[in-house]
Amino acid sequence: MTRTERRSAAFTLLEILAVVLLFALLTLFVVPNLGAVRDRALRDEAVAIAAKLELARQRAIATGTQHRVHFDLVEHSYRVEWLKDASEEEKSEGQQGHNAFDPRVPISLEAPRKGEREFVAIPHRKMGRPAYLPDDLKFGGIDTAGGFTDTGEVGVLFETDGSTEFTQIHLDGEDGETLMIEVLPLADTVRIVDDDAF
Repeated sequence: MTRTERRSAAFTLLEILAVVLLFALLTLFVVPNLGAVRDRALRDEAVAIAAKLELARQRAIATGTQHRVHFDLVEHSYRVEWLKDASEEEKSEGQQGHNAFDPRVPISLEAPRKGEREFVAIPHRKMGRPAYLPDDLKFGGIDTAGGFTDTGEVGVLFETDGSTEFTQIHLDGEDGETLMIEVLPLADTVRIVDDDAF
């Protein structure tokens, strides 16, 4: 192998420095944005949970039926439910047939009839099914009038006039960032609070 062939087969110091500089620039711009993406995912999920809480409040008022948002702190899921006669639920599902989960069909606002009632998922494909948190997020716990819990199941109940109890839902990211979703009974609103505020 001649000297010229050996030169062309090896990297020069200048080429190695150029590659190192390129990786340094990529790290400089990409790594800080990864944190912003994770923060954005945390905030987006908090907004989605707040929207479900507001939906439950509005449906409770519109239907004259108690609603709740059911949180499973083990499965890290949540869904909107309403108090309905169980036999009426089976009957209405049979009548709706294949249209039961059609998003073009409006959600029923009919109040349930008297009888044995229990909380069941509202009859809508997206809102009635459990929503699961992404793998990098979890519920840190829920603080209600009954106390703080970080395991089991918790329901945030809305009465027929939209009233509820003060509740704080802790939503944690994998890097230690936290948001709280607060249900404020006196203001009839739901707000998101950054971890800097508490």
